[in-house]
Amino acid sequence: MVRTVRLFILLFVLIALHYSAATAQKKYLVSPDREVIPLKPGDDVPAVIRERSNRNRVSDPSYCGPFSNPIEPFPLNVAFSVRHKEVLGQWYVTPWAGTIDTIFWTTLDVGDWLLDSTVFVRVHRSNIGPDYGPGIRPGPFNPPCQPWGYWINTNDPDMGVAAFPELATDTSWISTYPGAGISAPPIGDNIWGTDGGYPLKLAANGFNILPMDDLGPLQVGLGEKFFISVEMSSQGHPVPEEEIPTRFLGAEWTVTTADPDYPSRNWKFYEHDGGPSNCNGAAIPDSLPRGWYARGSASGDSLDELEYDIWYSFTVDPNSPPTIFGLEYLGNTFSTGDRSFQAVIEDCFATNPSNAGVGSTRLVYEVDGEGQTPVPMQYLGADVWEGIFPGQPAGSKIVARVEATDLDGNSSVGTSFSYAVVPFGNEWYALDTGYVCAPNDISLTGMLIDPAAFFLPPSAPPGASAGNDGTAGPIELGADFYLFGDAFRYAWIGVNGGFALTKTPTDTLDINSNGRYPSSVEDQWNFPYPQSPLPHSEQPSFYMPGMFIAPFWADHILALDSATFGRILYGGDDSCLFIVEWDSIGNNSSGYPEVDGTTFRAVLNRCTGTVEFQYAEIGIFDFDPPWGYPIYQVLTGMQSDSNYLSGPVPGYVLLSKDGYPPETRPAEGRCIRMVPTVGSVTSGDWSLVSLSSAPIDGDYSLSHLYPDLTGSIWGYDNGSVQLDTLIPGVG
Repeated sequence: MVRTVRLFILLFVLIALHYSAATAQKKYLVSPDREVIPLKPGDDVPAVIRERSNRNRVSDPSYCGPFSNPIEPFPLNVAFSVRHKEVLGQWYVTPWAGTIDTIFWTTLDVGDWLLDSTVFVRVHRSNIGPDYGPGIRPGPFNPPCQPWGYWINTNDPDMGVAAFPELATDTSWISTYPGAGISAPPIGDNIWGTDGGYPLKLAANGFNILPMDDLGPLQVGLGEKFFISVEMSSQGHPVPEEEIPTRFLGAEWTVTTADPDYPSRNWKFYEHDGGPSNCNGAAIPDSLPRGWYARGSASGDSLDELEYDIWYSFTVDPNSPPTIFGLEYLGNTFSTGDRSFQAVIEDCFATNPSNAGVGSTRLVYEVDGEGQTPVPMQYLGADVWEGIFPGQPAGSKIVARVEATDLDGNSSVGTSFSYAVVPFGNEWYALDTGYVCAPNDISLTGMLIDPAAFFLPPSAPPGASAGNDGTAGPIELGADFYLFGDAFRYAWIGVNGGFALTKTPTDTLDINSNGRYPSSVEDQWNFPYPQSPLPHSEQPSFYMPGMFIAPFWADHILALDSATFGRILYGGDDSCLFIVEWDSIGNNSSGYPEVDGTTFRAVLNRCTGTVEFQYAEIGIFDFDPPWGYPIYQVLTGMQSDSNYLSGPVPGYVLLSKDGYPPETRPAEGRCIRMVPTVGSVTSGDWSLVSLSSAPIDGDYSLSHLYPDLTGSIWGYDNGSVQLDTLIPGVG
């Protein structure tokens, strides 16, 4: 009897433990459009997918996370073709921490050039996602369809390229993005599938199920970005001209830029140049480069969303930390006062939703690299939390993140963000804003630059157009112009709304070359200075000091193929002036050139030393009200290279970047003048200062002109004289 009781108790304990383990986790099915569907024991997953693919669906009401309100999905209406050695890819964000155990998709025809109908499946960490990639805002990249890049693989007998870093013989990423900016690899580490990928034989006109247990299930964290790819095998070469492709199902529909499914998340890797037959609106498809593409729909319209019908099943960890998303965008500011900041923070408890809740949040930040006391955030309701950054002096850079802890002590850390408190001018230039200027319009009198005169450097990416991202020059200024204490004589004018100055006509500057920017001691202002210019020829050249001036640096366009979008002119309406005018130029921020009518000019006045930006008309594509900040990188200001006068730290004046501070953002009718004030140069124990023009406010006192002065200033007037104010004419 005793033995029977012990056996019964042991059996009861085992049953209880099994039940506890089973109820501690819950399995879900995640659709391509991020719907989260709870699965019950014994559910036929293919049947669930088929059912869900043919009717409108809503998300599970107990689901919470960054995508808790997916739109109504659209029916499967696309058969997407893929050929030998090409790759389909799509990025996802995990709704919870847990385990991905199975991937599902439907195949229609299986191509005739696949080796034994086999594909190779991998899962990588995704570099692209809701915070970075083509069409993501804020950010410089145009929405899909866009060429992106590839890796070199000398072991590839076909085109010598690789879709994955683990197959590359050179792990340097080759960017093919045609606009301003350099693409980064879409994927990071391989987290499932081996270097060569996991082989799976496709089911023709059937349902494909890939259990991941063979290599071990994939553990993922809350909000982790990952990228599922399916690579086509190949029987080798030569490939028939009329290769029968493999076809995958997908859904395509039209969205708006405010839609949570914008922009498209689907990607494709092309082994050959000219692979996309209907991408980018290219007149000559063969000119499109090989490699990864942010693919988008087959229509070529960036508002047409397309997703591959690739699902995965997911076992949820019982209690995930809070999700931090919906961060407010804080741009640069002139204000030295306190700044409020808001974020949306949500907590999930999959197996016990009633126990979910955010316990506390805080802003963790540093100023100029020095850690500060964290700021507690206050709950405002509807998952919104707010914190207040203490005011900081001009010149400060703030880097911050949100940290949140739920009621059970689980913590998470949000994405870092930063902003700068921009100085209103500097020791070299004072800013004059808010006045009504007399427009120096040279649209009828200026020298027209032939679109054919714009050039690209040898390093330009495939598919780049000089009429979109080129430079024209050298153009003689007529006389020396002084900036930051140094003299310049020649201009190099860029399509994208900026120009550079050099001393000689042989210092060729490619200021728009692929939008590359160097590291700079001034990068703390988030001011993307052009890199030290690349020589126009491939011969080595000595780089002389230069100047970069950006009245309205953005993704403008002047000409593409036979189409023109406005004009670019230069000249002057009197002997003191050199003017560059961008007259009614177009915009290419969507990847499709638009007539935009943007008109602005930069006026260099050699008699007064001033630089003035005049904005006659601002196009509708540079700023998009639903986002509240530019859809493309917009920059205004100027920077000097280091020289014997400025010393190793270049001078710069930042007016506005990405629309912030808004007081100096390009706006119709706005004029901004940079007036030379006092410059200083240090050598040994002595410093040389200059008063190059009268202060705007008439205050010549040293305490006003040099508030940080720690020594004395002496002048020479029949002998050395210690000065309290600077006196014009006294050395």
